[in-house]
Amino acid sequence: PNPVVNTMHVLFYSTHTEPVTIKVVNGYGVVVRTWTRNATQGANNWDFDVSTLPAGAYTLYVQSPNQLSSQLFIKTN
Repeated sequence: PNPVVNTMHVLFYSTHTEPVTIKVVNGYGVVVRTWTRNATQGANNWDFDVSTLPAGAYTLYVQSPNQLSSQLFIKTN
């Protein structure tokens, strides 16, 4: 759900089975978190701990060699 408090729930539909890089970028364009996950073709459900991020607007990027997806989210306290 958006806004996010402590745990960000991500649903990502992948066209391939492959490793993906997940990045959280703050409003200044600085990468503040990075994770790597193995995506399977179809729906992927992941949870990420964002409890230590300051409140504000962020962009989530999920990138692989074959696709890129992004989503804005708001972190609240």
